Amino acid sequence: MNINPILRNVLNYLVAALVIGGMFILIDFVYDLKNQSFLTMSDAETRPDLPIKNIKTVEWKQGIVADVCNSKVMTIPYLIIDQTDTVEIEGWAVDIDNKTPLSELYMEVNENYYPAYFDVVRDDVANLLSLDLGNKIGFSFLFDRNILKNSQGEWASTINLYGVTADGDSLLSPVEYKLLSVVDEPSEPYKQYANVQFVVDVLSAGVVDGANKTLLVRDEPSISILGWSFEGILPLSELYIVINDKAFRMNYGDEREDVKNVFGFVTSNKLGYSFDFPKSLLKKEDGTYADYIDFIPIDASGYVCNRIRYSIIYQ
Repeated sequence: MNINPILRNVLNYLVAALVIGGMFILIDFVYDLKNQSFLTMSDAETRPDLPIKNIKTVEWKQGIVADVCNSKVMTIPYLIIDQTDTVEIEGWAVDIDNKTPLSELYMEVNENYYPAYFDVVRDDVANLLSLDLGNKIGFSFLFDRNILKNSQGEWASTINLYGVTADGDSLLSPVEYKLLSVVDEPSEPYKQYANVQFVVDVLSAGVVDGANKTLLVRDEPSISILGWSFEGILPLSELYIVINDKAFRMNYGDEREDVKNVFGFVTSNKLGYSFDFPKSLLKKEDGTYADYIDFIPIDASGYVCNRIRYSIIYQ
């Protein structure tokens, strides 16, 4: 069919204009969506107007689950935060008793609250729970990693998720998740001749062989390591653990009066440490498990002391 050249040119211009206009609309839509869902510190609420009434649910009926962080499946109740500028936590939330979606969901960290977006399709959960709710139960938090720092610049150790029922009248029992934030491995300034005392004396999922600095790890999903350490006559300022080349700041400063009594010259009893983590953190990229973990003490003056290595045997 022959088309008048002038008409053909007009049609070509119209098609080009429609394509370009559509691209601008799509870009504008993506930009708006990104800005609506990306959370920064300015989005924090000190305390949203949440209902006071709590609905208590037994653990196996818990209706708020965060199970994915930056596209990686997590071992509940741990969330491993890698060194990325942006963090995305995904999961699902539902009022199990009433089989209804939630009207609101907030992440509380450092006493600030951030709203969730119900934009994740979780048909797997809907099918498992026999709920016809589609993607209304899948949530996500997309945020600046710095949200997880407190006013002193320290990484938060936990977050809490608060959900409001569909009618807006009740608050589901909050769910706590433990955060394991990957940090830069401390290396400077280094103290070559440090006088560090370091002991692992409790391993929840196994046995400690202190004489050979070996951890005998059983096949359990979670592991807790407890012990004590000091340098010279003073407690440490910080203590780090390195697992598969990822460094984490341990909880240090627990009271250990028993240790202080044994070493009478020590100036404080806050010599204890602890660290909880999922066994999956020991798994390397090739599917095998780590042969050892390292501990890095930081003395009272901020100097990096000699690294301490514990071998791992899996039972």
